[in-house]
Amino acid sequence: MKRRIFLIVTGLFLAIMLTSCLDAIEYITLDKNGDIELSFMITISKSLFEMGGGGESVEDTFEDEIIDPKEISEMIPGAMDVKTRLVDSDVDYGYLFTFTLPRDYQPAPDTPMAPRFTKSGLVILLAMGGEEEADTEESDESMDDMAAAIFSSAKYKVQISKQLLKSASRAYIYSADGEETSVDLVDLGDNYLVNLPMLMVMMSEEDTHLVFEY
Repeated sequence: MKRRIFLIVTGLFLAIMLTSCLDAIEYITLDKNGDIELSFMITISKSLFEMGGGGESVEDTFEDEIIDPKEISEMIPGAMDVKTRLVDSDVDYGYLFTFTLPRDYQPAPDTPMAPRFTKSGLVILLAMGGEEEADTEESDESMDDMAAAIFSSAKYKVQISKQLLKSASRAYIYSADGEETSVDLVDLGDNYLVNLPMLMVMMSEEDTHLVFEY
């Protein structure tokens, strides 16, 4: 079965399917040693989950689903000082994970999340395509339909510090078939922000990249 999502969110996927109140943000900057520091957080609203969760709390449903740092290290070779933390407030539930990469780190083409510097810009792999197994085709189709409805209003935010990316002229999504989709590049002074529809990230049928063009 192909890998649809570039990050490990299986523990929260059911909860996400029950509510469209999903918040995901990736932030990339440089740490005090000059290494690349990446943070990723995904949360859902407790109150909305409990409204649609059959009476069970989100804490009880996902108490064992905190991400193992080893999984992140396997997914992103070269990741150092990997940390995961459960986000559990009165309002939200989810997780935050952080790690660092060497400043000159150049990820392999199939490495998700990590920034890759090219001649034209900074590139991040958002989603990986692949072949479906025959016995999962029907179930995946129904999952896609449901996910499309749920994720239609959800957003995925990618924020890049100008310590790492000093200037960018535009941002766009680039798919494996060569199609480009322009997205709004917001200059926040010290950072650049791109606000993506979650569908664009999680429902892709092929390799999909976010490009910050110099």
